[in-house]
Amino acid sequence: MPVNDAPVASGSVILPSEYASSEEVRGESVAALFGPTFSDAADQQRSAVNPDGSVADHLQGIAIVGNTANPATQGVWQYSTDNGQTWQQVSTSVSSTAALVLPANAELHFAAVLGFSGTPGGLSAALVETGGTLATTAHVADVSAMMADETSHISSGTVPVTTRATYVQWGNPALSGSTLNNDISSSDLLKTSVEDGFETEFQRGFGVAHQTWIRGTSIYRFVTTGEQYDIDVPSGAFISSDGTDLNLTLTARQAGGAPLPDWVSFDAQRRSFSMIAPDDATGSIDLTVIGRDEYGHEAEVDVHVVIGREHPAWQVADDPSMVQAVDRAMQVVEQDMNWLAFNPDFHRTVHKPADATQGKRGLRAQMRQMGLRAAHARGRNLVNQ
Repeated sequence: MPVNDAPVASGSVILPSEYASSEEVRGESVAALFGPTFSDAADQQRSAVNPDGSVADHLQGIAIVGNTANPATQGVWQYSTDNGQTWQQVSTSVSSTAALVLPANAELHFAAVLGFSGTPGGLSAALVETGGTLATTAHVADVSAMMADETSHISSGTVPVTTRATYVQWGNPALSGSTLNNDISSSDLLKTSVEDGFETEFQRGFGVAHQTWIRGTSIYRFVTTGEQYDIDVPSGAFISSDGTDLNLTLTARQAGGAPLPDWVSFDAQRRSFSMIAPDDATGSIDLTVIGRDEYGHEAEVDVHVVIGREHPAWQVADDPSMVQAVDRAMQVVEQDMNWLAFNPDFHRTVHKPADATQGKRGLRAQMRQMGLRAAHARGRNLVNQ
């Protein structure tokens, strides 16, 4: 009787370095990466002498069961199922009991932390063949039992996935010293920086003649959970010697180097963050926008976002402090009404014309008259309210 044999995984996968960058998000498909590592030769039994024999299955997707990348110091593995329009992070807690299953048309990308160069922690992926429904959509599944079954549609072995991230310095070399920490160099430091960054006399002269120092500022915003917010980085957030920062190349990350969380995105063209904070994100988050000019200078703008919750009216009404505040306010109003109703001086003198006196009134008389007028106005306002 025909029995399905699990596919065999062999070799390794190297994601090309062009798909490992924090500057531009590009991906490579699962089919292109893992196709050469897939084999189902044991099921290819059909031939001229065996026309009814079984036919080998094809690669339907993968099940990622390991992720050793360090999100803070290296970067994050990402996947897309909509041709690169949106990207999701591959969790570092994936395992055979909580595997991330991706179809063959999904794409993989590694988003390196700004400034990171080298080989980050990689992925481990089992191969899934056609004939089942395991890898038709992206989802998390327990594949441990299937990987132990020689007749299942998933390989028992895994394929290691690595890449090489290369930090690209755009423009001329970045100068050393305080030119990279939002400060203006002294003449001695400028000379040393240019000598370190440029090799020939011509390059050094060019480097000195084209310095546009930039410095960053800070932005503070308050948002509430569950709402869409756009936080713009306005023109002028970067302070430059020529008075404009519109020609800077902008990138964004969390303060400290970690990539943006999945609920925050940054559009460099619009110079704007977009976010919908989840309920468990209350507190604050510190974001950083890095501006780089064509001469390699960098500066940072700190974006400090405070996240709170917007309380419904019924929750506010149930708050004891709100009830106490309203009660205190009503007591004040009641005291004022009693004062107006039972103060004999107010009723007796409020409409009494002033007595004619010779010369200017004394200070005491003037203060008394001002007090009566104020009491009358106060009473009228309370009655009108």
